[in-house]
Amino acid sequence: MTAFDPQTLAADCAQVRRVLADFCAARSPQDWSRKTGSRAKDWTLRQTLAHLVAGAELIWAATEATLQGQPAVFPGITQRSELPALNAREIAAREHIPPSELAGQLLDVLNQCAERCLSLSARELALPISAPFYNRPLTVAEALGWQLAHPGLVHAAQLANGAGVKPLWIHYSPELLQCQMTRFFNVMSHSYWPERGGELRASVNFRVAGPGGGQWHIILAPDGGSANEGAASRPVLTLWFARMDTLCRLMTLQLQPMGALLRGQMLMWGNVRLGLRLSHLFTPT
Repeated sequence: MTAFDPQTLAADCAQVRRVLADFCAARSPQDWSRKTGSRAKDWTLRQTLAHLVAGAELIWAATEATLQGQPAVFPGITQRSELPALNAREIAAREHIPPSELAGQLLDVLNQCAERCLSLSARELALPISAPFYNRPLTVAEALGWQLAHPGLVHAAQLANGAGVKPLWIHYSPELLQCQMTRFFNVMSHSYWPERGGELRASVNFRVAGPGGGQWHIILAPDGGSANEGAASRPVLTLWFARMDTLCRLMTLQLQPMGALLRGQMLMWGNVRLGLRLSHLFTPT
C-alpha cells in the first residue's frame, strides 16, 4: 500500500501538519472552550487537542522504543476497556498547557515522524508494536500512518465541530485523502473487537464514486481483522458512497447510516444487518 511507503508518509506528514497548523493558528481563545458535540460527555476543542497530543506522544514513544529494540510501554493501560480512563487521565494531565503549546507539541511529533520514516529500512518498518488497545500489533509503518490518520481524519470532523468550520479533509488533495482513508481503514481494522464479533468471518467492501473516490475492504475474523485497498472477492456486505465526503462523515460518526441511505448518499447490499451494527464492532466502548 503506497499510503505506508516512507516517501509518501513523509510528504503527507508535511501536508497534514500544514493543515493542522493553519487550523490551530486561526482559532480564537473562545474557540478552545467550545464543545465538539451536543452530549454532556463530549470534549471541548482544547480537550480534543490534548487527546491528540497524548496519543501522538504515546505512539511515538512506542515506535522509538521498538526501533531501539526495547518493549513498547503504554503506562496505565493493560486492556482495551481501560482506554476511556487512559484518555481522561492524559487530557487532565495537560489541562495546564496552553492550546498554542499543545498545538506545537502535536506538530513537533509530525515533524519527527516525517524525518524518521525516510531513514528506516524495510525491516525496521515491518517491526511489530504491541498496543493493549488493539487486536493485533501495529507495524512501525502502520504506526507512522496512525500519526497522520488519528488527527487528520479520525478526529478531523470533531476538531471542526468545536471551531464551527468544515472538516479538515476538505483541505486535502484527492491523492492525500485516498491515502488517509487507507490509513483510517488500517486503524479501524486494528480496532475491531473479536469479542463482540464472536465467530464472525466476513469481508466488507467500501466503494466511493466521484473525485478522489476508490475502493477499500475490511476483513473481520475471530483472530482480529485486516484492511487493504481494492475490493475483496467475496464480500458479505458492500457499501457504496456517492462522494468521499459522505464516507468520511460516516466513518467519523458525523452521519448516521440510516439517514445517509434515505437521502441516497449511500447504498448497501448484502448482509444489511451487519452494516447497521458495524460501528458497535469497532468503537472503543
